[in-house]
Amino acid sequence: MTASLAVLDGSEPIFQRRVDGSLSPGSPRSAALLATELRNAIAWIQSSQRSVDLVSVAIGPGSFTGLRVGVTTAKAFCYARSLPLVTVDSLAAIAATVMHDHAACRQILIGLNAYRGQRYRGRFDRDDAMSIAEFHSDIVTDSQWNDELRGISDAVCVAGDQTVLGSASIDESTAIAKKFLQRESVDAVGVGLVGRILADRGEFTDVMTCAPRYLKPSAAEEKAARNP
Repeated sequence: MTASLAVLDGSEPIFQRRVDGSLSPGSPRSAALLATELRNAIAWIQSSQRSVDLVSVAIGPGSFTGLRVGVTTAKAFCYARSLPLVTVDSLAAIAATVMHDHAACRQILIGLNAYRGQRYRGRFDRDDAMSIAEFHSDIVTDSQWNDELRGISDAVCVAGDQTVLGSASIDESTAIAKKFLQRESVDAVGVGLVGRILADRGEFTDVMTCAPRYLKPSAAEEKAARNP
């Protein structure tokens, strides 16, 4: 599971860390590593004589465990420090990160593997900042995703995880791969960029009631529904 955190001064990232937790026995988990990096970030902020004004967190869609860890960490920090909280769509955060790293990208299609024949999808336009801030990604079948991927124009960039090319043919994969943009910054930078837009509009989330947005039941819930 991969997580990240970042500190922004306005729209400028001034501190960022990627947290890669291993699931192998005896290895540190992302939750523990995230707590350590958060402590490092707080120490850096204090040493720089800065202060924290608000916290933004991605609430999904995404990994069930990852979302719970991230949201719980943000809520606990906000509660302990009496800070306002802003929640951001995960795919909107990725779009903001990619557009921050790639100035030439004007339109972007984001795809993440939702497993079990599905994908999380989001489409964004740089010229409409509020469409990024207010967007809520949806979930589509692999077939729907592949159809959309094949139909995008040359002006649209593509980003997401490594399965984004779907079941495209070799020729299609080559063409789409040229549109694929890697994130140089951590995704938390995008969370902060979108969060700032929402904060400037006063769109904060209640710390106590904030919850992940999964978009789909877990594998265990789906199994329970099939076998009541």
